[in-house]
Amino acid sequence: MTTVESYYNHICNEWGVQPTSPTYTGYEHVEEQLKSYTKERWLLASEKGRQQIEDEVFDIYRTDEWFGKTYNPEKVSYWDLPWEIEAHGRECGLFIRWAEEKDLAKYQWTQV
Repeated sequence: MTTVESYYNHICNEWGVQPTSPTYTGYEHVEEQLKSYTKERWLLASEKGRQQIEDEVFDIYRTDEWFGKTYNPEKVSYWDLPWEIEAHGRECGLFIRWAEEKDLAKYQWTQV
């Protein structure tokens, strides 16, 4: 059984739901963290506590990991996300390479 299937089965077990199929979530790297949010914890929490649990779980799902560092796109400007900085930095070079391959570099509209 894969990690994904075991996590999926764990959640279904915890909440008394019959699993319909194993599903890849893309969040296997936070599996242990998510497992700490149990049904018992939810049931014992006040309304404010439940809201806090929801916020914490959604924060887990909103975050992205880039070379071992975690980023929350909701809290960091889009243009300051490292993958956007890298993509923007490569954009010009990729365009120039494409224009040269297609023999278009001689045209004014390709000049950067």
